[in-house]
Amino acid sequence: MSVDSNNGIAVDPKYVRRNDSSASSTSSWDLLNNDATTVIDLGGTDSPLSQSEIDFPSGGTKTEDDFMQAMRSKIVEEVGGQVWAAGKTQARRFFDLYSNIDVLRPYFDVEPKDVVSRLGQSLIPRKPGKPQTVAGELYGPLMVVFTLVAVLLFSMKYNDHTVQEGTLMGTAIGVCFGYWLGGSSLYYFIAYLCNAHITMLQIVSLTGYAMFGHVICIFLATVTHDISHGLFLFALILIGGLSSVRMLCVYISRTWSRKHGVITGSIVSAIHLLFLLYLHYAYHSTYEEAAGLLGPVQTMRPNHKLA
Repeated sequence: MSVDSNNGIAVDPKYVRRNDSSASSTSSWDLLNNDATTVIDLGGTDSPLSQSEIDFPSGGTKTEDDFMQAMRSKIVEEVGGQVWAAGKTQARRFFDLYSNIDVLRPYFDVEPKDVVSRLGQSLIPRKPGKPQTVAGELYGPLMVVFTLVAVLLFSMKYNDHTVQEGTLMGTAIGVCFGYWLGGSSLYYFIAYLCNAHITMLQIVSLTGYAMFGHVICIFLATVTHDISHGLFLFALILIGGLSSVRMLCVYISRTWSRKHGVITGSIVSAIHLLFLLYLHYAYHSTYEEAAGLLGPVQTMRPNHKLA
């Protein structure tokens, strides 16, 4: 045992001083043991770093399983928080998108003269040569559908039509908008199967403008039904037929294969024409029954006067 002349600390000969360029600074790590079996005591059982005090909050000793369970809980909490934050961000972005009027403005930014021109073009078929241009706007089609709702509602009230459930207004809106949106979706699916190059917006616009012929036919059938039923048949063949043929030509012109275009256009035009027949015969049955019952009475009145 020797005494260090600098610090006055007794140093065992089996310890050697670490070679350090700084002779003035000395710490407990400056003394290293040459023997490989030397153990450095960091304190007894009363030390704050004793193993008995490194416990879980529940009081148990920290083990590998407990550590993994804590890690799993932490990961689940972090992932759940990230998923919730991402969903919240997407939902806010969705509502911000559909609450912003500027997003819908391009679809309704159209001049009245353009709407009138497209209404006339919806009744004029063109030869399916080059791909025909279809306007991708919703103002005109929406106005046509609302007009058809009004005409159909007038027809139902004029003919004393009753519904089992709901109201006449709800029935008219459901029928007209159901065909406009549901039929457009069906047409898009058929066009997709037949490889027709037409977008969903163009189909919605084309179908909406094509319903202008339905407005004319239903209005004529309502105001002239008590005079002659032949006027509706004439309007059905002329106006409804022109509207259906217009759709047929558009689908043929926008399909690469002429055969597939004929198939697509034929299905679309047939459904479009059948919808017009449905609007007429589904909401005029009550008036026809009443006219049939009142017919014999009206024929007996002149005979009674003559008698």
